[in-house]
Amino acid sequence: AILAFIAYYVYLWQSDRIKRPGPTVKIKVVQDSVYAVVGLALVLCTSSVVVKNSIKLATFLGVNQSLIGLLLLGIGTSLPELSIAIAAFRRKAMAISMGDLIGSNVCDLLLALGAGTVISGFNVERAMLFFDLPMLLFFSLVTLAFFRTGRRISKREGSILIGLFMFYAVLKIFVIG
Repeated sequence: AILAFIAYYVYLWQSDRIKRPGPTVKIKVVQDSVYAVVGLALVLCTSSVVVKNSIKLATFLGVNQSLIGLLLLGIGTSLPELSIAIAAFRRKAMAISMGDLIGSNVCDLLLALGAGTVISGFNVERAMLFFDLPMLLFFSLVTLAFFRTGRRISKREGSILIGLFMFYAVLKIFVIG
């Protein structure tokens, strides 16, 4: 994964340099690589603490662990994408943000879920199978429809997406459980 990240980083740097001649960006390969390795180590160390505390919270609240995972951890793991989106917006580099958002979701769905099931197997709760996964498909199709109208998401459409998340969260908490 780290090699793929580094290759992608070099590719972006090269393609950006080709598209816009001018002052080149100085890449600090060693420093950036150290930051990536340290960041990965911190994520690996803290993920165990997050999982243990999430299990305790679900037990304390008397709710399904998937509810905590879908809402609290889902929001928590989306914060890096939000910060990247804001930074990319400031630098007028929205392609970076979109690449991160789509890549993160594809990686979560295929790599993280695949690796987890290879290691220990996975049982799907009935509510997740008949509510959460169809909602994921629906939200993906809505987002795709927004992108296909003008190849961008307007502020209005972004507000609709936020509203859909809030609707999903309310349904999940108060109706589905």
